[in-house]
Amino acid sequence: MASSPYNRTRSKGGFVNVPNEGAWYYNPTCAEAQRFLYPLAVMETGVLQTTSDVVTPGFKKMSGQGKLIVSPYTSTRETQSGFGSYSRVRQVNIESCAATHTHTEFDTKGPVAYYISTNGTRKTLSFSSLITDAEIASAIGTAATQAWANSAGHQAGILQDIAEMRQTLSMFTRPLNAIQPLLKAMKSSQGKGVLKKLSDGGKASASSARNLWLQYRYGIRPLVSSVNGILLALKQPKGVHRQTYRGNYSVKRISSTPGSFPAWEVSFSYTDNHTDTLYVRTGLVMEEAISLSTSLGVDAGSMLALPWELVPLSFVADWFLNVGSFLESLAPALTKDPLASWVVTKRVQTRSWNVTGTTALNASLWSVVRSVVETRFAEKITTSRRPGIPFPTLRLKPQSLGKVFSDLRGVDAFALAAQQMGRLLKS
Repeated sequence: MASSPYNRTRSKGGFVNVPNEGAWYYNPTCAEAQRFLYPLAVMETGVLQTTSDVVTPGFKKMSGQGKLIVSPYTSTRETQSGFGSYSRVRQVNIESCAATHTHTEFDTKGPVAYYISTNGTRKTLSFSSLITDAEIASAIGTAATQAWANSAGHQAGILQDIAEMRQTLSMFTRPLNAIQPLLKAMKSSQGKGVLKKLSDGGKASASSARNLWLQYRYGIRPLVSSVNGILLALKQPKGVHRQTYRGNYSVKRISSTPGSFPAWEVSFSYTDNHTDTLYVRTGLVMEEAISLSTSLGVDAGSMLALPWELVPLSFVADWFLNVGSFLESLAPALTKDPLASWVVTKRVQTRSWNVTGTTALNASLWSVVRSVVETRFAEKITTSRRPGIPFPTLRLKPQSLGKVFSDLRGVDAFALAAQQMGRLLKS
């Protein structure tokens, strides 16, 4: 009788205390300084890794026989590091031992600033969850829908190319017409003051550059991609093969908070920085023979998505909503049965805590001889895998506006807005 799968957890590494020297008090007499010890464990550093997974007996043998097994898996790696020392303060007035002009001093050593700012409750940096559960679910849904859409097996989109044939053919005459104002401005400059001439005819020149850019991005480049897709479809090997289809999405949030804390005759200021990044990867494995018509995009999935693709500026809506991939994913999701599927998430959370300044609480009584110095950094990377993949869903893409303006789509958005505004003003 075969053994059943079982859970396994293991860990390595850990955190150790950073040595702390305590405080030194230099009294106003000529006697030697006195040393005071407060809690020695005020900072812990190191690396701790914990892994939990499911062990399937006979995994290698079953894999060798072609069986696909996706086991749950979670791994967390946490790193804590830092260094620092607290302040040394001196009393302004000389009280005694006048011969040596001794001042009362209080010297606190060790990285205690963060520890005392948490009222003695934290030796390591904790982490904040900046990404909400709703954003995580939306990112997973978007990546899963993309994987389902890719499982349609399309190398090209013949149906859309045929529907847009008239616009595609007329596109090749437009660059010549669009570039005329730009060439005219350059010719009239006679090699001198080109920038001025372009400025004089700025509207025409800007319109030319804008139109050429959009024709390249949404005319020429898709056409080249479609031709390459057709060539790939034609040379695709025949017969039944295992195909892996993937989807991905990522979300990132950042926060920075300043603060200050008074303790032991000084007040120190600090900055508290957090980052939270989520990477989602989804996958499907199919065993199938992709027909030539499917590779060329002549199937039910393409027919469902075609009306949306022909809507003017539908690709702009797809920047924010996964309408196109959702429509294309419906047919394979309803008709195909994956051999295996999975969702992998990798979450990277970081925090840095840094002292930025020191001031005396009462400058008339104490002066700062040595400022507070402390820097702490922590990182937690959590990677998890679970079998199964959600059914396609229509989703609003998390942080889609920020993603648009972080790549070439920002240029596209500006060019499209200017183009539409120009048409509106003309009408």
